Amino acid sequence: MKNLEKTFNSEKDGVKEVKKTQAETLSALAAKNSIKELLPVVRKLKEISDNYLGEEKKYISKDTESKIRREILIEEEEILSSLFTTISKEDTISYDKYKKSFIFENNKISPGEIVSSQRLGVNFSLQKSILETGEGKRLAKILKEKKITSIITEKYSKDLAKNLKEEFKSKDLLKSKAYEEIEKRNTEENKDKLGIKAEKIFIGLLESLSIDRPDLDFKVHEANPFQDVENKIDFIIERRNKKRGVGIEENDTESLRTVGIQFTTATAKKEHKLDQIGKAKKRLKESSAEPFDIVYVEIDSFVLRKAINDWEKSNSKFSNPVKFLKSDMKSELIKNFFREILTQEEMKSLEKNI
Repeated sequence: MKNLEKTFNSEKDGVKEVKKTQAETLSALAAKNSIKELLPVVRKLKEISDNYLGEEKKYISKDTESKIRREILIEEEEILSSLFTTISKEDTISYDKYKKSFIFENNKISPGEIVSSQRLGVNFSLQKSILETGEGKRLAKILKEKKITSIITEKYSKDLAKNLKEEFKSKDLLKSKAYEEIEKRNTEENKDKLGIKAEKIFIGLLESLSIDRPDLDFKVHEANPFQDVENKIDFIIERRNKKRGVGIEENDTESLRTVGIQFTTATAKKEHKLDQIGKAKKRLKESSAEPFDIVYVEIDSFVLRKAINDWEKSNSKFSNPVKFLKSDMKSELIKNFFREILTQEEMKSLEKNI
């Protein structure tokens, strides 16, 4: 607790370096909330950054870390305010208490579809009355956490890629160039590239499934630039498995199963990518890094482009383009993503959620 209080006070002092309006916002926030009330936010920010950066945190300067944390502390109360409205608009999502469902244009939509749609640039508003329901409060909490995570990972990704680009300039020019590409990934000129769009589509799909199927208890998150370049991982799926102890003293134990996904639309490069994955697995096994598997998943670029076009024409913006793939292809993708994480029965049950 003392360390967290020290961290918060240190970040608060650093606000003087931020522009005046931001400093005034944080002062107002501190006046409204006690330090104890803000500690869970500070703790959550640390958890998100530690989870994303892992051992690569050493490449991020303390000044950068403090600056990013201050910016989130300033913005965190306002992150959701722009989404809620008391006035009905064309893009407004409501909640039907009788159907116990979120509604958009008279159609039911799931919390997962709402949250993951942001990855595809979908704009929407939420009726403020949603917050009067348990499901609405849960949705608001998830939206806020996902938004904060998105802001943090985007900022850290750019800074980490930039620092690693410089680190490898004199050691390995190809790696330095790879980090430079990641540094530019979220720029306007790159946002429509199929590879980048494909990652957003499939991370969005897995994110949606994790929210709508809490019984399966899995999470998905982006790999950081180091994991991308060194270990050929685009995103990571984690699942906690609980095991019931047997005997006089029954204890529940929990194990974490982690799988890195190498996802590609460049199917012609399959052999090369599998070779890279094999080398990455060997390096991970020999290193002190936490062991996890790496799985190769592919989809043909022509097939994905067609699904995206069908999705855009459908005006069904809260669905995922994957919905427009053939059933057997959807089943195959589910198996490829989850074969090391879920049972056959669990994978089969997921198909109805797509």
